Amino acid sequence: MMNRVIDFLPGFLFIILFTITGLVPNYGALDRIGTQWFYLSVINTLGLIYVFYSSRFDINFKTYLKFKPLFFFLIFTIWGLISYFYSINSIESIVKFFRIINIPISLFLLMIFMKEYDFDLVKISSGVVIAVLIIELYFSYSPFFQIIKYTEYNFDYADIIKGATGNKNITSASLAIKLPFVFYLVDRYKSIFVKSILSSLIFVTAYLILLLSARAAIIALIGLILIPVLFYFISTIRIKNFYQPLNLAFNISPILIGIILFQLNLNTNNSASIVERASTINLEDTSTQQRLRYYKHAVNQILKHPFVGVGYGNWKVVSIEYDKKNITGYTVPYHTHNDFLEIGAELGIIGLASYMLIFLFPLINILKRMKKSFLKEKLIFNADFMILLAGFVFFIDSNLNFPHARPVNLVPLLIILSFLFIQNTANND
Repeated sequence: MMNRVIDFLPGFLFIILFTITGLVPNYGALDRIGTQWFYLSVINTLGLIYVFYSSRFDINFKTYLKFKPLFFFLIFTIWGLISYFYSINSIESIVKFFRIINIPISLFLLMIFMKEYDFDLVKISSGVVIAVLIIELYFSYSPFFQIIKYTEYNFDYADIIKGATGNKNITSASLAIKLPFVFYLVDRYKSIFVKSILSSLIFVTAYLILLLSARAAIIALIGLILIPVLFYFISTIRIKNFYQPLNLAFNISPILIGIILFQLNLNTNNSASIVERASTINLEDTSTQQRLRYYKHAVNQILKHPFVGVGYGNWKVVSIEYDKKNITGYTVPYHTHNDFLEIGAELGIIGLASYMLIFLFPLINILKRMKKSFLKEKLIFNADFMILLAGFVFFIDSNLNFPHARPVNLVPLLIILSFLFIQNTANND
């Protein structure tokens, strides 16, 4: 047993190193994301050295390339490299490529570590993700408690509660995509005490997301309520089991309680309600107008360069011409705040199709398997459902922000994709 544990430790350590990517400090750099990309490249280099020089691993590349998300990540990355030859600014394409190449490499390594060890790494990795979630909660809540200690709480104070990422929108997205991991462990543990602890964690996470008031994360949070409820009623058509409503309650109730308490607190302070703040998502809202302007420019670029785009990483170059009337100082629109439109503008239909297929194949795969599981599974919050929920959160963020450029959001996605790989491998076996 001891030998098994010792053999397990290196892979487990690498999973931890991947998971804490979002906690990497910026070391004084102005670009926090750049520091995270550099950290990820170091971990990937060490991981590849370990895998290829360790006698433990006998890797069959065909097995891994058959996994569609990895295959299309590679196609997407290679097409990004090819864009160097036609980019408006070829250096930007190279810089973007050397960042994004870390994604298929990281996914490949995570798949290897998940597959080669006979421990329940899905459960263990979920625990690691949750541990990081707790650290993120600490970094976020600490300034909040300092604020309310010395002054009466005001909604506007949420602007300085930025968490470990330094940005409330990125922090909110990072928190939201980790909630499905908690849902999964609620299902795996039968102890009411453990379920209660995990449920409390869901509550404090959901409340913080509401506190930060990032629109994409709030929409995702609502989806994390509605989707489980929908699937619960679908599954109970054929299955009657005590644990289904119990797990649903432990997962959904904390979010609903958080919304109610948040609403009551706002009413007490005569602040805007959640509904009122959500109503700011309209054409008159400054942030919305900015995004719509970016979307329009991106669509124009797609129509102008439909097949190949303007080159990877070159949106910020072409956006200057479109948005020059709104640019102040040295600030330019680095991202469209919609990954799909930005990728379409930079890499054309070919690049956009390869990127979308990364998500389409897993979605089809999961829905087919979940359809079958409804006929025999006793619990609905299984690994497949966790993957579906996490993918939903990432999709919502992709339509309002730019998670494909942020390692802190990409790493949880890669972890759930490696979970899907394990699920597929287990089914094939």
